[in-house]
Amino acid sequence: MQHSLDYHPPRLSETQLNLLCKQVCDAAEYMADEQILCLADHLHDALRARRQMRGKVHHRLEERLCHDSGQHFPF
Repeated sequence: MQHSLDYHPPRLSETQLNLLCKQVCDAAEYMADEQILCLADHLHDALRARRQMRGKVHHRLEERLCHDSGQHFPF
């Protein structure tokens, strides 16, 4: 069984993303400023957590694959 390091999480299509953006913007019309900022903070936290996890995974892969050779993982 061949393993691929090219993993990409499922993504919304362009149409789905546009619809979601429209729905969020429509909902924002009924939200207080603090609620909009709270939503933005949650999305930012989700992005930060993803990037942190990717960094940890990359670091672990680099350690396991290149521990003794001194070479760096190519990506």
